[in-house]
Amino acid sequence: MDKLNLGFSQYTQAALIFKARLIYGILLLSTFFLNPMPSLVTLLALITDYEDAIASTVYGRASDIRSTRKLLIAGLKKLGQNLMDTDGVTNEDLAKTGYDVAKKPVRTTFLPEMLFALQFVQEAFSGCMTILFSHTKVGNPKSFESRWTLVPNPQDKDWTAGPTINSTKGMSLKGFTPGTKVWFQIRAVGTNGPGPWTVAEWRIVV
Repeated sequence: MDKLNLGFSQYTQAALIFKARLIYGILLLSTFFLNPMPSLVTLLALITDYEDAIASTVYGRASDIRSTRKLLIAGLKKLGQNLMDTDGVTNEDLAKTGYDVAKKPVRTTFLPEMLFALQFVQEAFSGCMTILFSHTKVGNPKSFESRWTLVPNPQDKDWTAGPTINSTKGMSLKGFTPGTKVWFQIRAVGTNGPGPWTVAEWRIVV
């Protein structure tokens, strides 16, 4: 879920008033956020108090501006947090609040069909196939998983897990019947989870 940007301390006076009135106006017409808290009446009062404090600076005190500004920012933060906590809220709803949206970063993990270049090496003893691979480093892979199957055009349920290694030196899969046609796939696993499997490639194990 995306987050609303609740940082207003660096806003100028004019920018803060503009943003607060924008939020007020949008939420006033919202059909999703029907009972925001603090209420829009309260928000409008906070905006008005801040505007009045600025307008009366000549006759009033700078402390009035600081105190009303602090209350307005606190109200905007509390309102924004409550909007994010609304039951059933979506990113689309948050984008229609007037707040700036701090989108959750999308972490690229691994690129399908571009991560690996596979090389198959038939071992001297029968029934064993070694897979060597190079890869484009995307998503900081921590380990590499393999799987194999004897089923043509395999589905996920048809695969058997092979070894997992922590380097790109290659992996050996053993125990195949010589003359068997075997499909292989490799994928990388990083801090964000596993990437996609490579396109299945087959070899006849001798």
